[in-house]
Amino acid sequence: FARGPAAVIVSIGFPIFTKISWDARSTVAVTVSPMSQINSNACGLCGNLNNEPKDDSALVRQDGYWKVDNEVSLFKSPKKCGDSGPSTSVDPCDTDKLKAEAHKYCSVLADENGPYRNCFDVVSSKEFYSSCVFDYCGDKTTACSSLTAYEDECKANGVHDITSVVDACGVC
Repeated sequence: FARGPAAVIVSIGFPIFTKISWDARSTVAVTVSPMSQINSNACGLCGNLNNEPKDDSALVRQDGYWKVDNEVSLFKSPKKCGDSGPSTSVDPCDTDKLKAEAHKYCSVLADENGPYRNCFDVVSSKEFYSSCVFDYCGDKTTACSSLTAYEDECKANGVHDITSVVDACGVC
């Protein structure tokens, strides 16, 4: 267990090899090692952990974000995992003004001269950018999570020469 200024991280060792991190806002990341006993033997809201997001029913394919369907809930009686049916998508960027604000805020994830330029060839920022725009339109306070997640992914892939846009308190 570790707690930083912008995250809570729980690591579970042998035989599970799983890391769960939460940024205390809107992002929960579950990382399962290929060596884990639960890899490819799981099901539920976060998918089945087989490294094929296309068959994870909670993933909204159009936008690349996760949703909790009203039909699937942690607070209802247990159900067997199965197909939750077609997912629906809602675009929170309902005005051109809001969409423009979101793109401006998140543009750091696409700026080839910006602080993440050294990471673009190693980690694609496309999904992080889309998540940032979606989060900004839904709740501006959660958009920073996409920037933090991208920085974390860059570092996890060996790119450490980036300039963080997130301060020591976790504020963008």
